[in-house]
Amino acid sequence: MNILSVENIMVSIGGYPLSWIEFTGTILYFASVWLVARFHIWMPAIFPAPADYPFLDAFTTVSSFAAMYFMTRRRTESWLWWIIIDVIGIGLYWIKDVRFIAIQYIALFFMAAWGLWRWMATDRYQAQGVSARVS
Repeated sequence: MNILSVENIMVSIGGYPLSWIEFTGTILYFASVWLVARFHIWMPAIFPAPADYPFLDAFTTVSSFAAMYFMTRRRTESWLWWIIIDVIGIGLYWIKDVRFIAIQYIALFFMAAWGLWRWMATDRYQAQGVSARVS
């Protein structure tokens, strides 16, 4: 058994152990937010107007990819990601005076809250050994 194998490398953040892959993913996530937030600076010909809220825009974009990844893994916390993204999106687009998109994010917020409720109910039933369908 190799001591330096990926499975044996653990990092602890705030008492919560992260595997090397989770730790690397977290670093890549924040690096992606930083990079996407800088697009308007590095490519002024493509993005001539300065960004209003580059970090919030980048956060919602990169977080959406993270939420989609968790969704493919059927992780319940994916819905928490969607709820956070939707709350930020509602405020962001309302402030930018793009009210139609803000209203769309309100609808997406309720869909994410309903999805979280459904998945938590399903998890609860599965923990009890009941295979009932939750409506």
